[in-house]
Amino acid sequence: MRQRLLYLLCLLLPATAAADVLFSDSSIDLTNYTATPISIDSGVTLEYQNCSNCGDPGAGFQELVTTPPYVGGSVSFGLINNDFVYNPATDGAIGSIGVSVDQSVSFNRSPGGGFYTVFVPLLEEGGNYYMAVLYGTGFSPGDTTEGYQTLSESGLMETDFGQVTFSTTTDLINSYNSSINPDFSSAGAPIQVGFVPVVSLNDQFSVEADYVNLSFDIAPATPVPEPAPVAPLALLAGGSVLLVFRRPTQAGSRPN
Repeated sequence: MRQRLLYLLCLLLPATAAADVLFSDSSIDLTNYTATPISIDSGVTLEYQNCSNCGDPGAGFQELVTTPPYVGGSVSFGLINNDFVYNPATDGAIGSIGVSVDQSVSFNRSPGGGFYTVFVPLLEEGGNYYMAVLYGTGFSPGDTTEGYQTLSESGLMETDFGQVTFSTTTDLINSYNSSINPDFSSAGAPIQVGFVPVVSLNDQFSVEADYVNLSFDIAPATPVPEPAPVAPLALLAGGSVLLVFRRPTQAGSRPN
């Protein structure tokens, strides 16, 4: 009788929400990524690579940018991971996304006040790219580096990501289209993740930007539990009372 009641209880419990799906890449190994087209201003130079000792600690991703005197310049491109794919049609609609990266930026001289580091998480869906912008702490006058800091945000919705076209502008921070968003519903196409290592300056600098511990935490939309049937619950409650108040019996004897 007890086993039967426990079995009924399991059947009547509301459905639980699906677990989060986590993507994590500690070293950001470029062999697992595809680069988008690169947008780069005249006179700006760019190198990017994996390095064995620029992480926190260990290996990581490194970007080296030099801008020309007086005018500065910008460079931007995206990196999309090839191995991680989330398909809302089969994995469930997305409720929200949490993102995080550890980032260290260093200059050959102080950039002065007003310069901020940014982390730009990137999604690819149906051949289109969508980005969000997360700001880190600002550089104080005299600073040339702040060392590694974690830039993260949880609960990002589809409206937090705007469409971006890499081949048309280097000024991604101010030009992405916030009114065109990815589709997190179950009708959406498969989604891949990555980031944008963007640099934009207004004078001549040599900049090193290092990244490690990239992660995306995809939280599926929470299903609404269906109410349990009233009559079976009433029977279940009655059966539980009978179990609790059964008269004890002597070992080896039957109850009256």
